[in-house]
Amino acid sequence: MDKEKKRAIHRWLRVHKHKRTAYKHLEGQHDNQKHGNRGTVHQDEPGGRAAGGVVTVGVNDREYMGGQFLPYSPQQWKAAYGRKAATAAKTYLEKKQEVAPYVWEKPSDPLDYPVWNYVNVGRFLGKASFDRATRQIKFDENDPPRLATMERGGKSIDDPAWRLPDNTWLTTRQLIHAYNSGTMWLPLWHRAEALREIAEGPGKK
Repeated sequence: MDKEKKRAIHRWLRVHKHKRTAYKHLEGQHDNQKHGNRGTVHQDEPGGRAAGGVVTVGVNDREYMGGQFLPYSPQQWKAAYGRKAATAAKTYLEKKQEVAPYVWEKPSDPLDYPVWNYVNVGRFLGKASFDRATRQIKFDENDPPRLATMERGGKSIDDPAWRLPDNTWLTTRQLIHAYNSGTMWLPLWHRAEALREIAEGPGKK
C-alpha cells in the first residue's frame, strides 16, 4: 500500500472513531481493488468479518466488502438482547431502594417498584403524616390531601396513578391503603416496558 493510500486511511480514521473496524474495512476494499472482484459468496455463519477479495452477501441479503462486520441472524439478535435484558433485571435486583424513610431494601422481582415513591407524604398538599412506629400514612379520609408533584399537580388521590403490567390502574388512595397494609412493592408497567424494550433491541417498537 503506497504512502498516499495510507495517508487517506489515517485521515479517514481521524473522522471515524472505530479505528480497527475502519482499517479492516479499507484494507479489504484495497484488496478487492488490487486483485479484482473474485466473485460473490454467501455468509455461512452469522457474525464475523467479510473475507477480502470477494463480495459477501450477508444473512440480511446486503453486500459486504472485505473486513466489514457481518450481521447476525434474527435468532442470535434475539438471544443477545434477551441476555442484555436479563443482566439489566439482575442489576436492578441487586440495588437497594427506599421503601420507607431511611429504610432501604432490595426488590424481589425485576418488575417491582417501591410504593413509597408514589405515597411519600412529601408529595401531598394538605394534611398527611407518616407514623414511624407503625409505618403507616395517616390522613383524613373525608378531607384527603391532593398531590403536589408537578407531573400530577393538584390532582386528586382518587385519580389513576399506578399502572400495573396488565394495564390496570391503581389510584393513590389505593396505593396508600396497600402501603398501610404492609405492601412495600408492586409491579409497575414502566418496569415491564423498559425490560421489553431492552430485549427487543434498538429500533424495535
